[in-house]
Amino acid sequence: DEDRIRLSAAVTQRALELPALQRATGVSVFLSMPGEVDTSQLVAGLLAAGKTVYVPKVLGRDRHDMKMIQVASSEVIQSFPLNKWGIPEMPDEDAQNQPCGAETGSIDLVFCPGAAFDASGARLGHGKGYYDTFIERADAVRTAKKLPLTVLVGVAFPEQIVEAVPMEAHDRRLDLVISGSKVLEGASR
Repeated sequence: DEDRIRLSAAVTQRALELPALQRATGVSVFLSMPGEVDTSQLVAGLLAAGKTVYVPKVLGRDRHDMKMIQVASSEVIQSFPLNKWGIPEMPDEDAQNQPCGAETGSIDLVFCPGAAFDASGARLGHGKGYYDTFIERADAVRTAKKLPLTVLVGVAFPEQIVEAVPMEAHDRRLDLVISGSKVLEGASR
């Protein structure tokens, strides 16, 4: 619908203007499923800006089974088949031997999906724990390499911003949440 297209474009514009993004080299972006902020133009903008872009690939049912795989172009992503959630995803046989950006420490900033977010940077995921586990792995590698922690950015429609999202001890707050043309500072460092 027109509102979602307009709001997704506003999120993309704000995201591409973020100082943290300007400093980042490697950026991970989720590929949206129907009903989420459309990230296709964000991916195109990142590639045009010369960023190294990583997208998720789920290889199993365990929460440790998500890899972030580098993609070279929007055309490559458009060639991916849709998974059961309607998300473009690299075929398993192509993804098996690809390195994961979390394990190399090369991802500086992650655009995170979620069902809900709050102004403090709390994020309610989709319940599988893939992103929580990925963030833990990325942070552990970056800490071991004495690199700053990955900057976490949520992208949301205004109706996804709620008063409070419950957090567990292992959850990491997002640094920023972009909703429409607004940027919420979250746990900004």
